[in-house]
Amino acid sequence: IALRHIAELGLAALRDGDIMGRYGGEEFIFFFSKATSERGVNAAERIRSIIETNPVRLPAKQVDITASFGVISIPPDPAANPDLNILDYAVGLADTALYRSKSEGRNRVTSAAFPTNISVRTRARFARLPAKKQGRAPE
Repeated sequence: IALRHIAELGLAALRDGDIMGRYGGEEFIFFFSKATSERGVNAAERIRSIIETNPVRLPAKQVDITASFGVISIPPDPAANPDLNILDYAVGLADTALYRSKSEGRNRVTSAAFPTNISVRTRARFARLPAKKQGRAPE
C-alpha cells in the first residue's frame, strides 16, 4: 500500500517529459528532463516534501512516510565520454548520493557531481560492452 501511495504522489508531481519508475525493492528512479542539477534537487525536494506531508491512510490509522533522494545531473554532452555507459554510471552516482542521504539521517535530498575526469578504473567498470559478433559459435 505504501509503495503504491508513493508512486501515485510521485507521478502526480512530475512535469511533462519527466519519467518515474520503480527501481529495486523500495526504490524509485526519476528522470527530470532538461533539468540542471539545481532543478533536479528542487524537484526531488518538492517530491520529498509531498511524500512527507501526505501519510498513508489505513482503516485503523495513518502511517507517516519519509523519503531520501540521491540526485545526479548528466552533463549536456555525454558524447564527450563515448566509451562510457552514461546512464549506468549516473545511476551509480545517484545511488551513492541516496545512501549518503540515508546515512546522514534520512528524509533528505543529496546531490552528487558528475566528474569531468573519470578514472581508468571507473571507465573499465562502466565501459560499453562491444556488440556481439554475429554468426560465431560460442567458444
